[in-house]
Amino acid sequence: MKLFSIPILAALLSSCASETPQKNNEQASIQTSKVDSSDLTDPMIDENSNQSGGDGLTEENKNALKPYLQSNQITRLSNAVYSIGTSNSDINAIQSFETIVGITDTLKNIIIDGANYETVDENGEYYPFTLRTELASLEEVVPGFTNSCIAECTEYDCWFYLAPYLELAKKTNGSADDEFFEALSIGYGERMTTAHTFKAWFAQMWDYGGATLLGNGIHLDFLTKAKHYNENYQVGNKLMNKLIKSAYDDINHGIYMNSPEKVTEEMRAIIELKVFSEDKNENLSKFATQIENGNMENPNSGGSQLQFNCETGDCDFGG
Repeated sequence: MKLFSIPILAALLSSCASETPQKNNEQASIQTSKVDSSDLTDPMIDENSNQSGGDGLTEENKNALKPYLQSNQITRLSNAVYSIGTSNSDINAIQSFETIVGITDTLKNIIIDGANYETVDENGEYYPFTLRTELASLEEVVPGFTNSCIAECTEYDCWFYLAPYLELAKKTNGSADDEFFEALSIGYGERMTTAHTFKAWFAQMWDYGGATLLGNGIHLDFLTKAKHYNENYQVGNKLMNKLIKSAYDDINHGIYMNSPEKVTEEMRAIIELKVFSEDKNENLSKFATQIENGNMENPNSGGSQLQFNCETGDCDFGG
């Protein structure tokens, strides 16, 4: 299956309605990484905000969310959306973002779990996520929020373009949010989503696979900034640590766009950074030594071979 690119909502609705997704039991599962919003600290509306009081969500937004979220979740989301657009506090901006991501992630999984894959539209097309249009109004009030779908429109998704948050961070007091969103943008790229595992350091070649870009320096750049952030700030660390774990998993992917030499060079630099636990660093060191010794057996996947030079070579990209 070839990579399917989904544009913004207007183009997405027309393209998805024109094709018939396969039914749920015929789909490969997309690995999700749910964000637990239960232990996130909600922001307070800043008394020194740069705007007058008001709700973050409109009544239209709230009514659209009522079938899916509890009233306290809707209130928390509304407060967070208002706060991130008005507060002068860098810490408050991060807490607001945590709440927004946590609650919209809950919404996303409610939608996925409750989708009826037998439903067809008036043209007889399978279209399980018609409520994307119902929730489209959130795009007008939640910074960077895009209501969408992936995998030939068989899986619902929503994501956050990070550029608006980088701009908002410039307007707050303090630099915590600047560093936080900069690190996220290195790891995720231009948009953040919890619906799949593909990050900025991964070359997606089809819906469910590809090769890691280890050797290009993206992992090292992110991990350097993430380590500095976690050592200096005590907010947003849960989201940061999830991305750090994703970087570790990607390093061990086994299919690499670059040469063994470039891969092990960056791997050694990451080991020296000491951002991972001692056990994980030891595992990476053994892995690097194995590659340097020419042993191409994948230690993280029983019996398969490591694949390198996938930019020009013959790789299966996990297919």
